[in-house]
Amino acid sequence: MRIIFMEVYMEYKHFSYKGPVTNSFGRLLTDKWEGATMAPTLAKARSNLGYQFKKESNLLPSSKVIFNGPIKEN
Repeated sequence: MRIIFMEVYMEYKHFSYKGPVTNSFGRLLTDKWEGATMAPTLAKARSNLGYQFKKESNLLPSSKVIFNGPIKEN
C-alpha cells in the first residue's frame, strides 16, 4: 500500500510592526515596540508578533495583546 502526501507550500512574506501595544483592558504596555516575522498570512504574522512580545515582556501565553498600529508587509 502506497500513501502519497500532497504538500501545499504557501509563500512566506516578511511582516513588521513598530508602535504601541496595549492589553485587552486598554492599558498601555509599551509605547514603542518593534518586531518582525516571516509568515504566509497577516493573521499568522499577528500571532507570531504577539508571541514574540509576550516572551520579551514575560507575559502569560493566555494574555491578550493588541497592536494599535498597522502591521506592514515588506
